[in-house]
Amino acid sequence: MKIFAVASFGLVLCAPTVARAQTPSKSVWIQDYTAPEVVAKVSGGMTTLLYVGGATHADGPAVAVGKHVRVATVIAQRIAEEVGNALVLPINPYAEQIQQMAHTAPQSGPVVGGTIHLMPETHALLMKDVVNSAILAVRGSEGLVGTGFKNVMLMGDHTQGQDTIRRVASDLDREWKPKGVRVFYIDEGNAGKNQMEEYLDKLNRNITKARMTGIDDAAELMAVDPDHKWLRVENLPPAERDIITPQAGKLFLDFKINSAVQQIRKALAEGATKTP
Repeated sequence: MKIFAVASFGLVLCAPTVARAQTPSKSVWIQDYTAPEVVAKVSGGMTTLLYVGGATHADGPAVAVGKHVRVATVIAQRIAEEVGNALVLPINPYAEQIQQMAHTAPQSGPVVGGTIHLMPETHALLMKDVVNSAILAVRGSEGLVGTGFKNVMLMGDHTQGQDTIRRVASDLDREWKPKGVRVFYIDEGNAGKNQMEEYLDKLNRNITKARMTGIDDAAELMAVDPDHKWLRVENLPPAERDIITPQAGKLFLDFKINSAVQQIRKALAEGATKTP
């Protein structure tokens, strides 16, 4: 698996707005282009479409509720840049928040203000409408050269709702495969979380699984938010402040990005061999 140097991350992890500070012709974000420019980009080879889900939910007294949106913005851009032929849809800020709404998420506790929850069926319909319309809008436009998007990657930075994303990817792939489009589920959220837990286990600090999520969330946000606009450092648990660092956050982000890129490259190879 390709490992990206942590030092190079500092250039793009200052904040999502900095990460997206590209000239219009170089941007990976579909929303930065006019309609004719989108069609031209796809005609020119940008035939992979990325859907990345964020979330808006309570995450304790130190982490802003929009953490997953901020982090997903940076992750999506890095993934698209590594893949090379991808355009990214706007980050979906809403996801399933069953644990927060039930007050069973350890890092949230009894205070869940700011949480926005989608029912699984709503979450699924939203993703289907977004992906279907994005594909059809390009296919139905004058001036398109080629067949439009060929591969769509669905992933989410929030661990809740991953089963829904996987199911939607399977449903969409079944619908679109006969028409020359492959749709794949990319395990970004869970894969990164598993590697993060392995890393924290090796520190031999007796960190419980419940505490690991809080450490992960705060460290990732610290990596993309050096000015602490979305992180309340004074509210971090004193016993964890030496673990919650920008360096740890960049490492956790690397876990997610490296894993997602590897999965996407495998999926692209599979799509090239199996697409009619």
